[in-house]
Amino acid sequence: MSEFATITENNDREITLTSKDGEEFKVNLKIAKLSGLISSMISEEEDDENTIPLPNVEGVDLARVIQYCSHYVEEPMTEFQKVFDFFNCHFIYKKI
Repeated sequence: MSEFATITENNDREITLTSKDGEEFKVNLKIAKLSGLISSMISEEEDDENTIPLPNVEGVDLARVIQYCSHYVEEPMTEFQKVFDFFNCHFIYKKI
């Protein structure tokens, strides 16, 4: 079983994600919730089963997703700065 739960606060819940090839990953709930797919499958009830099967995700890919999400739990994402606003895009289009 792979361990990616880098945040270990007292009351943090952990879940187990099972990949298509049967690999299991024990992950902190905060990390798992950064994935839209996984977040939609998580129940907020503490008594619910802590294993979520992901039959369409290979273990190697799931490991990458967890690693990516782990990084952004520790260091939150920043919004991309818009290079062009609507006016600039409209102006550029008129020039072409």
